[in-house]
Amino acid sequence: MSISYRLVQRRDMSKGAGPDDKLYYAQSVSNGSVDFNTVCENIAKISTASTGDVKVVLDGLIYEIKRAMKSGQIVQIDGLGSFQAIVSSSGSTTQEDFQASQVKTPKIVFRASKDLRQTAMNLTFNKIDLATETPEGGEDDEEIEDGPVVQ
Repeated sequence: MSISYRLVQRRDMSKGAGPDDKLYYAQSVSNGSVDFNTVCENIAKISTASTGDVKVVLDGLIYEIKRAMKSGQIVQIDGLGSFQAIVSSSGSTTQEDFQASQVKTPKIVFRASKDLRQTAMNLTFNKIDLATETPEGGEDDEEIEDGPVVQ
């Protein structure tokens, strides 16, 4: 399997480039999406848990991530990565002048685990023809190894 991409022309942002200079850049092309129920069904297929059991556990995981982030904790999940709520603000000249209203809406940062980052390093790519959005060669689809059996 591979990640599909197409080429798009954009302004050249490199140092010394002129205002009208353009370059072609790769832009990923989605191959669809997988919804929550399908993820749960697929996990159930490789485990001894039912689809309902998987849904309950994943719902609990989401609940715990929210709870921990609300209390300022970083949530680390082995094999997946970590979730953290971060804030930024506009500045003030002195500490006394700073107002809580200067804090901007928090963002959630996800940092992938080493294993997931390694998976990304091993992806292959397949160029899509812009006119027809069909593959222009690339590697043959490979079967994914069987997932872990979760008990």
